[in-house]
Amino acid sequence: MTMCCAVRRVMMCFMGGGRNILIGGEGADTFRVNDSNQGVDTVEDFEVGSDMVQVLSENELTFDDIFLTQEDSVAIIEAGDATIHLQGVDVDDLREDDFILI
Repeated sequence: MTMCCAVRRVMMCFMGGGRNILIGGEGADTFRVNDSNQGVDTVEDFEVGSDMVQVLSENELTFDDIFLTQEDSVAIIEAGDATIHLQGVDVDDLREDDFILI
């Protein structure tokens, strides 16, 4: 497990194949993942309407390529081989403008 903490606006975690915990800093954060990462990244403090999830892809991903599901109090995002868990977030609160697809 890797713990990553943001001290600036962009939180990057490219450690594939493991369970990574991402914690943002004060204010708006962008949590950046690569869609080819295998494993689960967990964001512990995602703020809907303030924070963003950025997915880097070699393919041209659109919002329709991202699968959103809910498990208990965790919004689950699947993009390519990457899985992102947003603790304490209701998937119904997520909108297309919460994502940056590159």
